[in-house]
This record gives sequence, structure tokens and C-alpha cells, in this order.
Amino acid sequence: GVDVQLKPTGSPGGRTTRKLKTDGEGRFESYELIPGDWIVTATHGAFLKLEPHRRPLEKDADKVSVKLYLDPGLVIGGIVTTEDGARLAKASVLVTGRSASGSWKKRWATTDGQGRFRLTGFERGTYTLLARRSGYRNRRVKELYGGEESLRVLLKKR
Repeated sequence: GVDVQLKPTGSPGGRTTRKLKTDGEGRFESYELIPGDWIVTATHGAFLKLEPHRRPLEKDADKVSVKLYLDPGLVIGGIVTTEDGARLAKASVLVTGRSASGSWKKRWATTDGQGRFRLTGFERGTYTLLARRSGYRNRRVKELYGGEESLRVLLKKR
């Protein structure tokens, strides 16, 4: 389910961009491509956008193989607990903020049965986490930078 784009660059003209999706094995195929240079990009959900991959397609090429990698980026994760240390399932966790490069990030999750959450796709930056659940006071954690994987967020009863 990864989005792959094949975009022609340079000559010859008359080529068009192709948009594809990978199969369950992470593979994709495109047929009857006109030789020349192609820019190949892959994007998927919260993964970081990587530099496009430039790939020449030779005139007599029967098959060309390209390996693309996705970068999960930095993680912000941990557990949400009550004052007595019980882990809270079904708490909402929202992380917002700006990466050091200036791009706006917004990710959210619901804690699992063990109160755990894990959000990916962050670059170094400055982020704020908001945790909430019905019957509890909202909790805001400021000045996260990306890479905090063992947070403990405590929610107090109303």
C-alpha cells in the first residue's frame, strides 16, 4: 500500500507521470515506459519523505529493479497512567508542533489495552503532547523534541 510515483525528467518529451501502489510484498511494476531518466519517490502514512531516487531507463532494458526505503523517523511514545499507576487504555494522545526544518506535524493515537502509545514520523523539532480521556483532566506535555520513546503521562481524575 505504499504510494510510488514515477516522474519523467529531461528528454525525451511525451512521457507522463505514473502513480502506483505496492502489493503485499512491497513490490510494484510499471510497463511500457519510454527510455530516459525517471524520478522515483515512495510515500506512506507517517513515514518521512525521502529524497527522490533518479533512475535512468536504458533503451534496451527488459527489466529494471529499484530498492526504495521508508524512514519511520523519530518516535514519541510511552504510557498513559492514573495517579495510582494503573495504565489507561483508550486515552487519546495528540502530538503537534514544528520540525527544525519548519514543517508542521500532527499525529494522534489511542492507547492500547496496556496504556501504550507510539507515534512515528517526527524529525527533530519542538512538539507538544496532549493526552485526554473521559473522566480525567487533560494533560499537556510541552517541549518534546522527537525521540522520546519512554514517556509516562499521568492523568488525574476530575
